Amino acid sequence: MKIDVGCGQRIKDEPGWIGVDIADFGQEHIRDVEKGMPFGNDSAEEILCEDTLEHIKELVFVMNEFWRVLKPNGKLRIRIPDYRDEAAFKDPTHVRFFSTGTLGYFERKSPRHSEYGIFPWRVIESKTDGKAITATLEPVHKDHYRQFSKGNFKTD
Repeated sequence: MKIDVGCGQRIKDEPGWIGVDIADFGQEHIRDVEKGMPFGNDSAEEILCEDTLEHIKELVFVMNEFWRVLKPNGKLRIRIPDYRDEAAFKDPTHVRFFSTGTLGYFERKSPRHSEYGIFPWRVIESKTDGKAITATLEPVHKDHYRQFSKGNFKTD
């Protein structure tokens, strides 16, 4: 299964893709991802999230949900506005701004991440053209991390 979060009118016609958006564009799931993802643990090979994270107030929660839903070695592919571009500030529905360093914060490898409620990622690729940041991330050591999560890991 592959999930397109914030799919909007970009509903994928390719087999295996499921669209999720807070508004109804004809996709399979109408859902506010800040309230959780409607999928089981380790159920998706890929999550695509383009032009969505800048609208998310509870970024740590949503990133943790992506981590939960992705299979080990699954991929999270994102596109977010670069804070240096004026367009990042023009949209009044943007609640946060990103640099490539923002993604690096999620990459910390310490088990102490669980004390702050952040599940760890590995940034495979991250680049910017000054207008948008595109990146690919994967969840880190899911089984190892669960032993340090102190019950914070949501189960089905």
